[in-house]
Amino acid sequence: MKLDIKQKAVSNLPLKPIQDKEGGFKNGGFVRSVLKEVVFDTQTYEKGEYEGKEVPVLKFVWENYRTSDSEPVRVHIHTEKILPTLQRSGENMEPIDEDNINDNIQNMWKRIKHIIEELYTSPNYRSVDTITEKQYNENFDIPATGTVEDRVTAYTKFFKFIAEFVNGKGNQKSMLADHKYAKDGGLPQNLKLIASYPERKGYVIPRWTRSGFVEAMLFDNNGKPMAPVRLEFAPSETIVLAKTGTYEAKVDNSSPSSEAKRVADNLGLDLDD
Repeated sequence: MKLDIKQKAVSNLPLKPIQDKEGGFKNGGFVRSVLKEVVFDTQTYEKGEYEGKEVPVLKFVWENYRTSDSEPVRVHIHTEKILPTLQRSGENMEPIDEDNINDNIQNMWKRIKHIIEELYTSPNYRSVDTITEKQYNENFDIPATGTVEDRVTAYTKFFKFIAEFVNGKGNQKSMLADHKYAKDGGLPQNLKLIASYPERKGYVIPRWTRSGFVEAMLFDNNGKPMAPVRLEFAPSETIVLAKTGTYEAKVDNSSPSSEAKRVADNLGLDLDD
């Protein structure tokens, strides 16, 4: 076996709310970050209805907004995945109600649209309103049912389109480029990360957009970041991790439902994929 010389020896530090000297959190508990990448990728499932299948994923990669080169880079990756249509019932897999699947698809789109809309401070910003009818018809039809192959094809087209829409295609410039106050590229944003439910071992983006989980970062006349004005924490949300050690799980989505773990088990999914 030949060793990979370029392989990373350590993992990235996690992006997280920054505590102040008094034990509270700076910036109202929201994270000053930079959306660095929107990436189309694939992964192979090891269990569930997509077992052994290479399926599409859409990754949003944030880094901490650094004011000094001496600050270590911290990273948070949020991943949107192909949604399940089956859930475990005893030894069998049974269909999930189609209305529930459609609700989950709509919630996925709300999260993605919300992130895109908060790129409006980019000099290369493109509103979702600029999506043409042809692009919409070709890329925004995601079936709640049907064959695995049909769903993989639909999600692949949708995720690829979103990545290209943000990153630019052809002569289009990336919406994540050329920002005045992002010297290393990316788009500055305030991010709401909450403790994953129910374990509270790591930070995640809320599964439901509610009043929002990301807000474009604005700057004062001196180029200093301003506090977000619209982001709020819901009563059920917390940024305090459980005191079970220093481990912070690499979870992509959290569910405020108290049955999150049971549902994930039934669907044959891992909460920390």
